[in-house]
Amino acid sequence: MDKPSGSDSSKELRADPFSVQVNNGNVVLKRGDWNIEYLGELSFFPYSKYKDQVDASSGAFNLITKRKKRAGGLFRNG
Repeated sequence: MDKPSGSDSSKELRADPFSVQVNNGNVVLKRGDWNIEYLGELSFFPYSKYKDQVDASSGAFNLITKRKKRAGGLFRNG
């Protein structure tokens, strides 16, 4: 689950990495009836009336591209 808090709580700030990928043509959509409304929301964000789809998309993007943190160290035998 993605629960933004503190300095990560701004929708605009969280959406920036996803927005960069959208604007560079690195995001493709499965064709569907929802495409026009979704693209409209992306185009007018953060000034659009609705922000839920952008918020969900950017949250998912940030989650799957997040670098994993290492805990502990690696040990070698010998």
